Amino acid sequence: MQTLLPPLLLLLQQFGYPALWFFIFLAASGLPLPVGLVVTSAGAFAALGRFNVFALIFIVISAATCGDAVSYWLGRRGGVYLSGWIKRHPHNRILPQQTFERSHRYFQRHGGWAIFITRFLLSGLGGSINLLAGLELYPYARFFWPDLLGNIISALIAIPLGFFFGSNWQYVAGLLSAFSLLVTVLLCGALGIYIAFKLLRRYDLLPAFSLVRREQPQAFLTLEAGGPDGGGLAPSVCVKRIHKKDKFYTSLYIFASLWRKNESEGLE
Repeated sequence: MQTLLPPLLLLLQQFGYPALWFFIFLAASGLPLPVGLVVTSAGAFAALGRFNVFALIFIVISAATCGDAVSYWLGRRGGVYLSGWIKRHPHNRILPQQTFERSHRYFQRHGGWAIFITRFLLSGLGGSINLLAGLELYPYARFFWPDLLGNIISALIAIPLGFFFGSNWQYVAGLLSAFSLLVTVLLCGALGIYIAFKLLRRYDLLPAFSLVRREQPQAFLTLEAGGPDGGGLAPSVCVKRIHKKDKFYTSLYIFASLWRKNESEGLE
């Protein structure tokens, strides 16, 4: 992407505001352009008197908002087809209907924060979040306001940095890009670890020793008191309750041993 920066800066100097608006619009629509560096350089050019700072802020906000809307509607068009396909094939192996509905509910609750943060902090994920919001059929009225507010903050960060640091704008913009990339990598790594942990727990590949130890005293009390209500429980009911909680055969072995011990004591 750095190789695209010199020609973009040359076009910016030649065509001014229209070129800047067009670059930001294309980047927000999904094209991989170093638009953050371009915006910061425009702030540096404003310090030299070539641009007006307030006009730059308006151009950045309007172009980014329009580009985000384009990528959102592209995703929404695909989301309509995807939703219809899942309804016709609810038990498909690629994306079952239950998984799609769970993802839809989750994005409805937390999508606004994801949209807002990816405008200025995790800017590398902005285009993906736009498409995902469309795929999840997130209402555009709820998409617009966090998108607009995030774009305002992004413009108020990048342009003043270029304006006040002047000739050092490229160094400062590189630091901002590196920080955003670091946060994105850390977030993706944490998300990957969380998903791996959930999958291990789901398929019983992660031992739940603490859960077994926590359930053992309850098993002792249930057997000694003859059940929670004192009336006793059938062995199948007890096994079902314990097995449902920890999903490991260790508890079944403990239960069977205690049951045989109580039966032998009763016969004596």
